Amino acid sequence: MAAEYSKTIHFEGINERNLLNTCEQVISQLGFQVKSRDNAGKIIAKSRLSFFSWGEVITIELSKFSSLTEVAISSRCKLATQIVDWGKNRKNVQSIIDLIRSNQLSP
Repeated sequence: MAAEYSKTIHFEGINERNLLNTCEQVISQLGFQVKSRDNAGKIIAKSRLSFFSWGEVITIELSKFSSLTEVAISSRCKLATQIVDWGKNRKNVQSIIDLIRSNQLSP
């Protein structure tokens, strides 16, 4: 099983479509390539090969619960046999979270 890291964050009172657009912009800002996006709130992206890995698959899924929007972010190694990620997946997820929060807080 490939190394993976996931984290979920929540936003209250934010338009889901705007948040999905922000997530897609963040993916691009970080140099990841969007592979697919659907209107249901799911984005799949990939990273490039690096010194530490053969690349990662990044998934962002939005779920709406009343006025609360949940954003589930995961990063896993592309190569299924790569069991050590040297912290790369955690770094990917945390970078995405930091940029989403900063973009949502700015006017």
